[in-house]
Amino acid sequence: MRPATILALLLSGLASLVLAALGQPLLALGWVLISTMALLSLADDGRPITKTLISSLLGLVGLFIFTATYGLAAAPDASVLGAFRVVAHAIHLEIFVFLAGLYLVVNTFAYSGFIGDLAWRIVRRARGNLGPIMVAIMVLTGLLSGIFDGATVASIMGIITLTILLSSGMKTSHIIQILLLLVVATNIGGVWFVLGEPTNILAAEKLGLTPFYFLRYASVFALPALALCAFVAWRIVKAYPRIKDVRPEMEVLLEGISLRRAHSGSGSLSENLKSIGTVEVRSLIEMERIIDEEGLPDFEAALKAGIPQKKVHAALSVNLNSEDLAKGLIDFYHYRAEDDPLANIVLGDLLLVVRDEYHARTRSRRLILASGLVLLALLIAHAFLPWMPTWASTVIAGLIAIAAVQPKARRYILSQTWANIEEALFLVAIFVTISELNFAGAFEILGKGLLHAGSPAVTGGGILAGSAVFSAVADNVAVMDVLTNLIVHHEEWSFFALSALVGTALGGFVSPIASVQAVIMATVIRRVARVSFGRWMRITLPWFLILLAASLAILFAYHALGHPPVMPIPSQEMMTGSGLH
Repeated sequence: MRPATILALLLSGLASLVLAALGQPLLALGWVLISTMALLSLADDGRPITKTLISSLLGLVGLFIFTATYGLAAAPDASVLGAFRVVAHAIHLEIFVFLAGLYLVVNTFAYSGFIGDLAWRIVRRARGNLGPIMVAIMVLTGLLSGIFDGATVASIMGIITLTILLSSGMKTSHIIQILLLLVVATNIGGVWFVLGEPTNILAAEKLGLTPFYFLRYASVFALPALALCAFVAWRIVKAYPRIKDVRPEMEVLLEGISLRRAHSGSGSLSENLKSIGTVEVRSLIEMERIIDEEGLPDFEAALKAGIPQKKVHAALSVNLNSEDLAKGLIDFYHYRAEDDPLANIVLGDLLLVVRDEYHARTRSRRLILASGLVLLALLIAHAFLPWMPTWASTVIAGLIAIAAVQPKARRYILSQTWANIEEALFLVAIFVTISELNFAGAFEILGKGLLHAGSPAVTGGGILAGSAVFSAVADNVAVMDVLTNLIVHHEEWSFFALSALVGTALGGFVSPIASVQAVIMATVIRRVARVSFGRWMRITLPWFLILLAASLAILFAYHALGHPPVMPIPSQEMMTGSGLH
């Protein structure tokens, strides 16, 4: 963590404690929430641990202020189970369980080779014409984001799209723009159904919204976003020639290497080099820099960083569980650097090995695909059986999927799943702070001031625009948590809920910390370039303004038509997850 970030953390925490000492605990907790959001925006360095540290440290300050002022809220029946329920509701544990199961399914799909094959089937179907390919990917991304979590779709479609674009020789700036369009498609495109976004799931849980509410009222807002994404992507790629519709051999080789590593369970190449103990630290740092900035495979980066060939071979042999494969990769690197024709012969021998292993991997694909069908069936069942937990569908499908793969690959897939979950852990402390504010009555006070300041149409427009701006500098799930606490007791809550759903989805693509899928896409983009917070927003801001204008127009048209109709105020039981009781 940078020194400036540490200083800002200390000053923010100190300011909160001063406000609490002056008898203003609500302002102190509010400052904790606001300063957390601000630091997440300004101190983003692309690493999940940084975000989690920021939210956790300030969250601990907020917890100290809350307990010193209000004491620990008593758990129902004074039982351990009751206390667990209070905490689970406060951090919305069901969302994290849902995401974990979904990540598990996606990672097993990726392991089976299905995702890579799908990318090249799209290319073959379009005969290498990038225009139809990008339009199809944008529309497909929006549709899938309504059924699956947008973060999962972003990770799959991001890798697929990057694979295709790198084969086209496209400029890095254009690749970045198209990958950012995918973030637009996963956020606002996913608003059309209840399962598409954590924000949708959270609003449905706390307000009792049915799947048909999303289909009837929210789905229309996804259309302008998908049209914009498809049009802009087509404009970007139309100047580029067709690409070969055959999967690049180098990609096949690197995927085979990943498979070998999954089975060896010996850690990364960098870890193995460190274990040797005689590799200079500066060489390892240079290797990591080359991987991050130039996107080279790690064995190439190690050799380019000046690490002796014998040491690279020793570490790579352990990493791949094959001395011959390690030697072949190093020979290929040297022959290719010298433009020696032997490079093609060595590459052919390496491909024979990894293709055989690839075919062995695809044998489990049928059961993995079956897990996807189970997931879809359970998600559809949830639409008609709301009493069934949403997370049950992903957990059951994930267990089926992980059971399908080879036992020696399960550790790798589980570690990948945990790495995905780490991207969202910074939300835990934010949810707790929001829960503390709700318990203290802050949202009731704020709601009375904001929701009665004008007509319902004006208020709804303000909620949409305000939540979109706020979500650009704070994760949109946390923003939705605040908004549901504000609107739940207002008679026009059903209209305001639609404003909040669309607004948080709009803001979710504007910055690299606005949503979980934005964080994931930032990781994908770093394979080709580093994109600063400011550069990201310079690219996305015009799209945001266009979609904001279109969304406000649709929202006001809805209100003029009386949609959504006034609905009964949700019962208090639906809101038990929003505060500490």
